[in-house]
Amino acid sequence: MSSTRSTNDRRRRVLYAAHHDDSGSSTAASRREVERLREARRPTAIYGERVQRRLQSRWFSVVPIGRRTFISVASAIMGLTVLLVLLHYLSVTWPRLAYAPDVSRPLRLDRADSFGRWYLSMLLAASSGAAFLTYQLRRYRLDDYRGQYRLWRTMLLVLAFASVGVAVSLVQWTGSLIDAALGQRAALAGADWVRLLISMGGMVLVLRLIAETYRSRFSLVALLVAVAAFVFPEAAGWNLFVIDSPIKWSAITSAPLIGCTALFLSLAAYLRLLYREVCEIESGPSLREQLSNLKLFAARSDLEDPVADEEEAKPKKAAKPAVAEKEEPAAPAEPKTRWWHRRKKQSEDSEVDESAAEQPKVERQQKTKPSEPAAVEESDEESPPAEEPKKRRFGLGGFSKRKPSEEAEEEETIAAESAVDESSNESASSQNSTPQPSSSGASSEDHIDPDTIDWDSLSKTERRRLRKQVKRQNRAA
Repeated sequence: MSSTRSTNDRRRRVLYAAHHDDSGSSTAASRREVERLREARRPTAIYGERVQRRLQSRWFSVVPIGRRTFISVASAIMGLTVLLVLLHYLSVTWPRLAYAPDVSRPLRLDRADSFGRWYLSMLLAASSGAAFLTYQLRRYRLDDYRGQYRLWRTMLLVLAFASVGVAVSLVQWTGSLIDAALGQRAALAGADWVRLLISMGGMVLVLRLIAETYRSRFSLVALLVAVAAFVFPEAAGWNLFVIDSPIKWSAITSAPLIGCTALFLSLAAYLRLLYREVCEIESGPSLREQLSNLKLFAARSDLEDPVADEEEAKPKKAAKPAVAEKEEPAAPAEPKTRWWHRRKKQSEDSEVDESAAEQPKVERQQKTKPSEPAAVEESDEESPPAEEPKKRRFGLGGFSKRKPSEEAEEEETIAAESAVDESSNESASSQNSTPQPSSSGASSEDHIDPDTIDWDSLSKTERRRLRKQVKRQNRAA
């Protein structure tokens, strides 16, 4: 009774709630809450349904989805970075550029009015855009119970300020404002305090990014490279090592550009991973799997060609000390044949063997014919014996390889055999022209027993003629 009563009470509550929802006016907030609760009941789905609305934006068409596309974009960006670093080094070490400041000025990365500084600002702006797209996808993940997607909002703001700061030297300007407000200090200048604050906040962001992007190996490695590139000039600013060569100076001044390039590639790789997860695009075979497949294919090709290996191994085994005889000229080495050439050669050899096996039957058939007219014998002696045509095989190769000359020879052979058969029939009818007693109801033709016929010793025309006679006598019977 207790279970039945509890079930009825639950039904009443459900019906009351449904009636209350239908009668009451639903707002947009209540509908969003209902959708959120419905999505929470689906543990197998990684992202909610509302993420599909964000994918309709045109900015997501810029994401390099394919592996080749991403490799091409990354190669172009890294190639441009390497070119700018090389020109920056040559602008100091090459005399023609070093003694021409008007020409080398836009090539030096340590100056604010250079190509490298503009490129650095554009890389930071592109990284800010990648962080924005990542935030648009990442916040719809259903298993993010702690709200870690908020990290990408902070990254968006930091990268946007960094892009502006690189263009106008925001760190030096802020340090100058601090010095003007608080006065000059002997310990640390205003710009040093700003760099210290940025370094501490950057360490926290790096730890959060490592925890976020560890699933993508490329993104994680690129992020670590970016961190190392940003730490290197900061260590030089705190006088942790001495700059005593042009190579060290070029490395320190070009490190921010290398770090921003690695950071952009890291964020782009992680954005590509999220986009493929949302669109449910399966990842293709990795580079290691492709190499293993190539090795297996090479091994199979070697196993499929054992004849060539045996032919190559035979001369080595047959090598013996030379005897005092005349040396014969060496036979030319046979070309390496493939499996389809070997199959074609085997089929031709089998056809030759069949024709050789059928030739004795034809000779035996000619011997069994005792009485033939002299005209036919003379014609046989003058003309060469016609060979029996080869058996036809199924496939396109046989039909395509037959020549008109072969068809004409086959027709002449069949006509000659038919003439011989007719002459033999006429001679046999002349010998058996004497009247013989025959019973009433018997046909003019003799009775033929198919079991006593030697079919192998007969030609094609004789076989056809005897089969027709057997069919006629069976019908008459």
